[in-house]
Amino acid sequence: MILFCGFDGTLHRAGMDDEFQQNLDAIKRWREAGNKFVLITGRGLASVKRGFPQFAEYTDYLICDNGSVCYGENGALFEYCFGREVVDKVVSYVQSLPEGKEVEYICYSDGEEFSEAKDKQTKLRLCTRENDLADKIWKKLEEHFQGLSGVRFYPGHNIIPPRTPFIKYEHHSLVDVAPEGAGKEKALGRLAALFPDEPCYVVGDGFNDYDMLAAYDGFVMDSARPEMVEKFKEDHRVPTVSALIKRLMGNIFSAEQLVIVRDIERQLCVRASGLPATFYTDGATDATVFSLGWKYLVKMTDAMAVRTQKEFLSRVPEVVFQKLLCSNESLGYECF
Repeated sequence: MILFCGFDGTLHRAGMDDEFQQNLDAIKRWREAGNKFVLITGRGLASVKRGFPQFAEYTDYLICDNGSVCYGENGALFEYCFGREVVDKVVSYVQSLPEGKEVEYICYSDGEEFSEAKDKQTKLRLCTRENDLADKIWKKLEEHFQGLSGVRFYPGHNIIPPRTPFIKYEHHSLVDVAPEGAGKEKALGRLAALFPDEPCYVVGDGFNDYDMLAAYDGFVMDSARPEMVEKFKEDHRVPTVSALIKRLMGNIFSAEQLVIVRDIERQLCVRASGLPATFYTDGATDATVFSLGWKYLVKMTDAMAVRTQKEFLSRVPEVVFQKLLCSNESLGYECF
């Protein structure tokens, strides 16, 4: 299994040091069980190193700058950039706005932060004092550059200010400008494609996480802004990363059972492996029976029994017995 996790507001919440340590302990158990952990953040590499200097001890991969760059053990796996001409266009427009006079800028290139544009950057960050001001600038950028290919815009609130000599500490709201090929959901998909047999889980809290969470049936933090939380069902809201890991690791299947769960996902086009499992051993049957999140009931048995029961159920009204959703004789199971 692979868990993709945001940093600010998700893995780490300001002033919650005990919770952060509990999350790290849970990640350690998660990886010791053979799973992978990916930190996926709007921060640049330099900022991650400042805020989470021990990140390499807990992560298999690091995705930075809203999906613009992905780092593995041997450096960058992939990277999306735009040139200084994009920076010039965006900065020039923002400075022409009445709201743009107090905006400050950071350019991100090769994992470092700069006050001026380079030949290529993975991100441009516009820093402001107020959340409302950041939102206003973001909306104007979206409208003004709607026809400009090559960029995407993300607002952010109450971030940890970068400790750089060219940004004031009180500038805690932002608009990130990222390359068009970026996006957390795109980076996640590209990395997940390297592990096609691994179930992927996602947790985040910010608006720059929404596309990723929506695309991958993700989990949102309870502490996210209300308008973000309300977009997700109750069973996809979590209080902490450690609580989510505990929940995911509760689904301990054997190799044979995991193959069956993945076949159910393929046949029904659902994600069943993320649902809490309950195994039944009442002695009434020799088959292995388990439920998945009270949505699916799985019965493991031999091929002849699957064939016989499938034929029987096809001849009786659905209201009499549970509905057979799918089955596989070669794998020896039925899913109701």
